[in-house]
This record gives sequence, C-alpha cells and structure tokens, in this order.
Amino acid sequence: MHPDLYCADKAAPPGSPAHYCLLGSDAGTRATLGALWALERELAGIVPECREPAVARAKFDWWRAELRTLEGGTPQHPVTQALAPRLRARGLDAARLLECLEGHALVLDYDAWPNHAVLVQHALTPTGATPARLAVELLGAAELPGAAAGAHELGLAHAQFERLREVRADALRGHCTVPDDELAAHGLTHADLLKPQTSAATQALFAAQIVRIRATQARGLERLSPAARRALTPLVVRAALEAATLTEIEADGLALLERRVELTPLRLLWQAWRARRRARRGG
Repeated sequence: MHPDLYCADKAAPPGSPAHYCLLGSDAGTRATLGALWALERELAGIVPECREPAVARAKFDWWRAELRTLEGGTPQHPVTQALAPRLRARGLDAARLLECLEGHALVLDYDAWPNHAVLVQHALTPTGATPARLAVELLGAAELPGAAAGAHELGLAHAQFERLREVRADALRGHCTVPDDELAAHGLTHADLLKPQTSAATQALFAAQIVRIRATQARGLERLSPAARRALTPLVVRAALEAATLTEIEADGLALLERRVELTPLRLLWQAWRARRRARRGG
C-alpha cells in the first residue's frame, strides 16, 4: 500500500471526524495532515492497545528508533515514509516529532497530575500543541499572522477534548487525566472515575472541563488572522466538530463515565461544511 493511502486509512477513515475535517481540502493538504495525524494515531494508540507496560515501552522504543531513522533519511514505516518528503520540503527537523512521542509515553511513568499547569506542560503541549504547530509549518502557513499562536491553543484544546472523552477508559487503565486538585475541589477521587456513574459532583467536574476547552478554543480562533484561518481550515473544522460534540455531551447530562457520545455522519458533514465555509471566508 502506498504510504499516503496507509496514512489516510489510519488517520481519517471514511465516517470519522478527521475525514470530515479534511473533506474539501486540496490533495496536498489532505496528504500532509494525513501523514501527521497518522503518526499521532500510531503513538496515541500504543498505551491503550498494550495490556503490558513492557510491551508499550518496547513499541515506544521502536518508534524512537524509527523517528531517528526518519531524521537520517531512511524511514521504514509507511507513516514516516509519508512524512519524510514533506519534512524535507519545509526544512523541518524530524527530531521535533520525538517531543510528541515522549508526551504519549509519559503516562507509563506518571499515572496522575497534581494540577492543570503541570498537565499542560508535560502532556497537553507535546501531544496537542506541538503537532498543531508542526501542521502550521508543514502547510507553509508559519508566516501568516496568528497562525502559530492560534494553532497552539487549538492543539491544546484538542488534547483536552481527547482526554475528556477518554476519562473513564484512561482511569480503567490506571491513568488519571483529571488533575488531583480539581478532583479534590469536587469531592472526588481517582476511584470515582472508575465507576459507571453520573452524580452532581461528576457533572460539575466535567462541566468545568468543558468550560476550559471552549475557552482554549476561543483563544485559538481569536488569534488566527483571516489568512491563517483559510490556510488552517482543517484545524478550524476540527475545533468546530469538537465544540458540537461537547454540546451533545452536555445535552446527554455529562454522563461521560457511562457512555460515549458521537455525532452522526450527517451532523458531522453539516458542522464541517459550516465551519469550512466560515474559515474560507476568513471568519
């Protein structure tokens, strides 16, 4: 299979939110973001897919070696093969991708976070903001006003969103992604996230998380100039789809410990179309 086809299937299979984020983009943008997002999917899937920490560590070690091979110009994996020419074209150092890897691998050594600032520094930035800023550079938008700063915030919001969606699944794997001080402020403990329950306390906790995500999204969108919004349309669309999903989660009673809320394909298509239309107008 051609590396670009592998990446498209991995990162944005038909019907997925990522598919609708890229729908309507030119072929170059689809292939570039497909390669970057495929790497994110590969790295993000290691811990959930490995029941034994030793196996997960071995996979991260393999990817560390592969990213160094990418830096040397002889990658073996379809994802790194797809990334190689795009990194070269922009003069980007492949070693920067290691930061993304280390952010995902950190959960093997840290199963809890004292506060949100530490979480942002060590987890949300490398797994969210760093890939988003790399997307800006890979798409040739780094010189556009507000592109880097806006993408940074949108990347943080994306990482926050993903952690909120996986809050119970992560807890069941022994990783608490809600900071300890915020749990304590709502009278909750790590153990409470293991239970398929919805209480006033969990609702308040998740409502506060959603407020933070929306504020982060808003900062990102405000910092993007009209030209940057047009160039980074897939990131803007992704933020819109996540915002719509958060609205559905609220309508569902913030029952994140009981069930997963997904937008229907028709809703994804409609929201993506609206967001793409606004972004292309620079608004």
